[in-house]
Amino acid sequence: MSVRLQAEERTSLGKGAAGRTRKEGWAPGVLYGQDAGNLAISVREKELEKILSAQGTGALVEVQLGSDKPYAALFREIQRHPVKGSIVHFDLYQVPLTGTIKTTVPLILEGEAKGIKQGGVFQHNIREVEIECIASQIPEGIKVDVSELDVGDMIKIADLTDLAEVKFLADPDAVIAAVLAPQLSEEEETAEDKVERVEVQTETAPEEE
Repeated sequence: MSVRLQAEERTSLGKGAAGRTRKEGWAPGVLYGQDAGNLAISVREKELEKILSAQGTGALVEVQLGSDKPYAALFREIQRHPVKGSIVHFDLYQVPLTGTIKTTVPLILEGEAKGIKQGGVFQHNIREVEIECIASQIPEGIKVDVSELDVGDMIKIADLTDLAEVKFLADPDAVIAAVLAPQLSEEEETAEDKVERVEVQTETAPEEE
């Protein structure tokens, strides 16, 4: 599933141009690829943040420049301000809609593991996974139902078999989520163990001659 991203080509590329673009509420970036070449573009930062918040960096976007045919693209890099967190720059690369590509999509856990009610400790190890598929078939995320996980159970990458059009590139034995047995508490020390026994040696006074 793709989302439309309206963009404008940046014509002013001199010193300080990117900073002025950001002050006006636009995020500067680059779109490159076989058909796109190497285009300096800008998009509304709010629109870009909306896409990233909803679908992450694995989202397939249709970059619309004016009335031209949109370019199908994926995010290559997102640079953020170290303090403000705002987008400083982004890279998009054009992808073919027919051939297979590699990308990363989030793993979306659903349900509550039943083992938690028995005192188990839920562990979430992997939050995204690398896949290979046709660009037009990139899922927004991979849903993982954890509701049947009991104490001692786990879900691995190899268990994700319901998407025929997607090939998972991660280690099949990698554990996505598990319910661990509660850690055994240490036995309480008894009062006798806590008492420090101290031998008090008394000196005998020397006998008077």
